[in-house]
Amino acid sequence: MDNEIGKGSLNTHTKRSRVKRLLVQVLKNIGLYNSLRAANRAIRLRKPAFQYHIRQLFGRGLDVTAQQHHRKDKVEPWPAETACDLCSISTLSTETSVDELHLLLSSIQIHMPDVPVFLIADTPTKTIISNAFPDLNIHISTQLDRYHGLDRQGMEKQGIWLDFMLEKCTIIDLALSKTRNTLLVDADVVFLHPVPAVPDKNIGLSPHYVASQHTDDFGIFNAGFVFVQHHAVTEWWRRKSKEDPGFFEQQALDSAPNQFNAFEFPNQYNFGWWQLWLSTNPQEVVNEFWIKDHKIYRNDMPLISVHTHFVKRFNQRYTPFNDVIRRLARLSKDPQLIDLVSRNPYIE
Repeated sequence: MDNEIGKGSLNTHTKRSRVKRLLVQVLKNIGLYNSLRAANRAIRLRKPAFQYHIRQLFGRGLDVTAQQHHRKDKVEPWPAETACDLCSISTLSTETSVDELHLLLSSIQIHMPDVPVFLIADTPTKTIISNAFPDLNIHISTQLDRYHGLDRQGMEKQGIWLDFMLEKCTIIDLALSKTRNTLLVDADVVFLHPVPAVPDKNIGLSPHYVASQHTDDFGIFNAGFVFVQHHAVTEWWRRKSKEDPGFFEQQALDSAPNQFNAFEFPNQYNFGWWQLWLSTNPQEVVNEFWIKDHKIYRNDMPLISVHTHFVKRFNQRYTPFNDVIRRLARLSKDPQLIDLVSRNPYIE
């Protein structure tokens, strides 16, 4: 029996102890997804075990409502006299990601039902979404049929992933032809609160809010959450992305503040896995959250939106992050919020 264990047939207790020790060490120096993946490969741990230990390490300290009620209820981070209302929301999707798009549109219908939505999609997606959201003010353009049936890997293989990403500019232009401004969001964004008025500027950018050493890997700003109020932005964005496509369409945004009158969204907007796992201290990030009036707050503002794949199968980045969001939702005791972040919105 001892010889069998020595050959790799570890008992359950030994496996869990070894997993936990390894994960603690990795998470103390967290910053690279590859580090977590390497740890996973090194001990061949089962995915449920990985989930369990992430929950144990980061599930603590979430119930912080008792000591946080002294904070001010601050919804607008900018002076009202320099702000403007959000006029539209823009996004893009093919049928491959229609389940995530469904969740995004559900969140808009809950929190901002009167804000027009502009969507560029393939033909099957238009049919699905038109039937699913008959009462939503949504304008759908079917210009993505050339990408139908392809995921990111398939597009990269054909060399058209950058083309697909720059379709963001296409839908922004369409929205700006009908409304004064638009907020471009990826289809895997979910709104947990209405978007307050924003600064009256040409472009609004969402910093990654990661430890400084990771900006070289991902860029300063996230291309899946961009406010635009001038046509010149998309013309510049297309040209700059083709000249310097380091992170496809994302790296170009690093120099946007030098080109346009810009503002930055605070970290209550577009909260993604990278803000947690690529931070200096993930537990300190978790401890910034609290509950008031059945809403999730981060420091002194409500959490406006999250950026994650709620409907993917187990993933080392998304699944533990989603567990944190879902636990906060349960603490809020808001049944609508719990349902929004917990369901898998597959279209029948």
